[in-house]
Amino acid sequence: MSTIQNEIPTCVILAHDRSIAELIVPPDMPREQITREWCRLQLRCAGVELTSDTERIIERLVAHPPSPAQEARIVVARATPAVHGEDGTLQWLVDEKSQAPETPAGSINFYDRSPYTLVKQGQLLGFITDPTPGQDGRDVTGRTIPARPGKAVKLQLDETILRDARGQLTSAHRLATDSFNAQAYVSLLSRARIDREFPANRESLYAFGLAPALLRIVAMDDGGSVLVDLTVGDQTPDGFGRYIMVPGDSNVLIIPDYQVKEALRALQTRS
Repeated sequence: MSTIQNEIPTCVILAHDRSIAELIVPPDMPREQITREWCRLQLRCAGVELTSDTERIIERLVAHPPSPAQEARIVVARATPAVHGEDGTLQWLVDEKSQAPETPAGSINFYDRSPYTLVKQGQLLGFITDPTPGQDGRDVTGRTIPARPGKAVKLQLDETILRDARGQLTSAHRLATDSFNAQAYVSLLSRARIDREFPANRESLYAFGLAPALLRIVAMDDGGSVLVDLTVGDQTPDGFGRYIMVPGDSNVLIIPDYQVKEALRALQTRS
């Protein structure tokens, strides 16, 4: 509270958060003394900012003073609240049909679960919006009420996803078709030599780089039928083999590493 002593007691009361300022006019104050200059003096002494809205309230008060029968409390200023920023948003348009759901017991079969969702080059993947900064407000004394900026979406994009000015996310990943013969590669994999095959548990899948997997190789014909589907993990300790799995098989296979390297080299070219 800020009390202003004048020839006739009056005061200006500020809310604790400085959101409202009230001018109190006692009942025994002659109404002809309520002038623009008197109102402005009371407010200035209380530290209230004289905005255009406050000036209009003063004009109405002077033109239509309150009844002298009782004390008058007039709201002469209100704070402009801050408008907080909106958080950024992310909307994916691709589904995750390849993901194995959790069992009723809450566990996940990592043999059937893939960390990848298959997309085509240039496919629209989703939309992302930037956060807004918000707009600061002002209390009745003119102090800034800071706005809280929105939070950005935590998404790290690499060169496999393109984002345009409208926030559209599209797939940019492609094979180096000039040097990669997909048909020949499918033929090679169909004759892949399996050096070793053994069952694996969840811990070994992590150790072999299969949960999550390093890479998934899927080859489809023009009709969309899957010709090859391999989940690729780390190299074997000797560097000559590669851990892989195929859908529907709980065993881990080891095949010669050279049968995977061609696809890995092709994937180095991104658009």
